Amino acid sequence: MKKFLLYFAILLIAQVVFSQTPSGFSYQAVLRDAEGKVLINQTLSLRVSLTNSDGSTSYYSEVHSASSNDFGIIN
Repeated sequence: MKKFLLYFAILLIAQVVFSQTPSGFSYQAVLRDAEGKVLINQTLSLRVSLTNSDGSTSYYSEVHSASSNDFGIIN
């Protein structure tokens, strides 16, 4: 019984050690202009913001530079 409890404790500790949060998240988008045309092979700045539900308060914001490919897709 003592060996079982020891193995069980080691298993629980191992789960805690490997339970790390990711350093970020990935996104993919198709860039379009105001008329809905795909923006092909263009570089632009993207602002990513976390706001409240009505958008009046910004909790976090950052700007990224991205270049679209032949299909208007950015990663």
